[in-house]
Amino acid sequence: MTDVTTRYVTVLPIPAVGPRQYAEVEYPYGCSCGEQYRAVHYAAACRKCRTYSLGGRCLYVTDERTGEIVWGRLPTEEEVAEYEAQAEVEREEWLNELAYLKGEGERYERLEAERREAEAQAERELMEDILYDIQDGLMGV
Repeated sequence: MTDVTTRYVTVLPIPAVGPRQYAEVEYPYGCSCGEQYRAVHYAAACRKCRTYSLGGRCLYVTDERTGEIVWGRLPTEEEVAEYEAQAEVEREEWLNELAYLKGEGERYERLEAERREAEAQAERELMEDILYDIQDGLMGV
C-alpha cells in the first residue's frame, strides 16, 4: 500500500496475535511428536506418534500455553535407551531388506553367505536325524 502524499510505502502494524500465538490459542495441546490439537483426548490418540515418537505411541500431551504435561509422562532414561536400541535393530533390518532387494553390495553378499550357511546347517541336521532314524530302526528301538 502506498501513501499518496509522501509516495513511500506505508508499513502496516502487525496484529497482536501472530501465527504461533494463534496456533497456541486455537490448538493449545501438543502431543509427544509435536502435532497440535484442540483437546487433550485427541492429542493422546495421535496417529503421527506411531511413526515419529519413541515406542510408536503417544507418550505425553503438553499444554502449549503453560508448558506443563497434562496427560501421560516423560519417558525415563532407561525407556529412551530401550527405544533407541529397538529403533537401531529395526533400522538394521530395514537396511538388510533394502540391500537384499537391490541384490548388490557388501551387505547383500554377507546376507547371502549367512543364508547359504543356514541352509547347509539345516541340511546337515536333517541328514543327522535320518542317520539316527536308520540306527534306531536297525537296533529295534
